[in-house]
Amino acid sequence: MLRRVALANAALYSSTAELAQQLQQALQSRAVIDQAKGIIMAELRCNPDDAFTYLTTLSQDQNRRSATSPPRSSVATQQP
Repeated sequence: MLRRVALANAALYSSTAELAQQLQQALQSRAVIDQAKGIIMAELRCNPDDAFTYLTTLSQDQNRRSATSPPRSSVATQQP
């Protein structure tokens, strides 16, 4: 009985630790995306929704995840 409880606790701890790591990565990606949106908004003088749409389109066109797309160099060469 104690062994089952210990195994269940270990599994729960492992899944919780993994979830915490995924959430941390999501927060870091979010910060990068928000920075990119700000740059796009300033360069193209658009609203946040349009900037996100632009960033998403750019990411898909370049076959990259949004958090890894370099917005600064791309904004100068492309218009929505």
